[in-house]
Amino acid sequence: MINSDTFYFLYSIIYFVAAYFCFIFLMKSIMLPRTNHRYINKFALPEGLVVIFLLLLAVLVGFREFNVGTDTGNYYRAWLYDHNLVEGRSDFAFYYIMALVRDLFDSYQVFLIIISCLFYAVNYKAFKNYSRCFEANILFVLFVFASLFFSLSTSINIVRQGLSLSFLFLGLSYIPDRNRSALILCCIASIGFHVTAIIPILLLWFVHKFNKIQLKHYVILFFIGILLSYLEFSILNFSSLIETILTGVNDKRVSYLDSRDFGYKVGFRLDFVVFNTIFLVLFLMIRGKPKNNIFYDYLLKYYCLSSFLFFMAFQISFSDRTGLFSWFAIVPLITPVFNKFFDKKASLSVFLLLFCLYIYFFLIK
Repeated sequence: MINSDTFYFLYSIIYFVAAYFCFIFLMKSIMLPRTNHRYINKFALPEGLVVIFLLLLAVLVGFREFNVGTDTGNYYRAWLYDHNLVEGRSDFAFYYIMALVRDLFDSYQVFLIIISCLFYAVNYKAFKNYSRCFEANILFVLFVFASLFFSLSTSINIVRQGLSLSFLFLGLSYIPDRNRSALILCCIASIGFHVTAIIPILLLWFVHKFNKIQLKHYVILFFIGILLSYLEFSILNFSSLIETILTGVNDKRVSYLDSRDFGYKVGFRLDFVVFNTIFLVLFLMIRGKPKNNIFYDYLLKYYCLSSFLFFMAFQISFSDRTGLFSWFAIVPLITPVFNKFFDKKASLSVFLLLFCLYIYFFLIK
């Protein structure tokens, strides 16, 4: 098994190698005439390279020690002491897999490997679909995902929600192809791995149902959410109703509504506000340039709506779990920047921004 220090070292090495290939490709693209697309394509990064990176990540994550990621140890205790893993579980898909692996292999390491491979396989398919949708190289889509601070956490810590949102955004990638069956199946899988997926699904349904609401109103709502959060108006104002619903379905996440201090920072989070706002500004600058403008606007509206919900959750513990609803949308929304016809200097600027974010969150903070 791979211990903690070795794990994080190897993870960074894989990331830096992927970043190196992306940087070389961008620099060569900048030095070439923008009209010489045939020549630029000679430097196209092979999809097989992406598969290699993802396989390396899957092996690394799958063979980690049981103390790498807080929830890894929590799942291990369930593995050891919960004789009926499925009964009473709202996140039934995850525990069905755990129970099946325990019965067949009786190896928790095998379970981690299977979950790791599933996580990266689902994301690979999503990356591939979004890269095709926005005509971007798939390696850059992987680079975007790996640069964001939540990508590692969703593979080793909050694994159920990571799998859940991976399936959800895989489902969304089928919308441009009008593949409703794939979308529905992915949504079902998403709920099966984490029941909270119902929340982003309802937000997405709202955006679809009321598609005549203009984007500017969602942007205004985004900033209203910041103001309300600053004034300490939050989900806690409706805690009684939410607690009744969660208690009714026997969901342990009802404890998140407890306003007492359990060591998790609560209250207005300027760092998260700045993070989401920077990307909103970037998305508004990108908007209008992608080929699938309608789909892009759909995702952008969802990003604003889910960010509003995130800001409203600052007063409760583990608000970053709500932040994931908006953060996962960053990957497809930023993908058009790496379109082969996009201004390469702008692409390089975004590349450097993402690289600096990785350095800050993984190596400095």
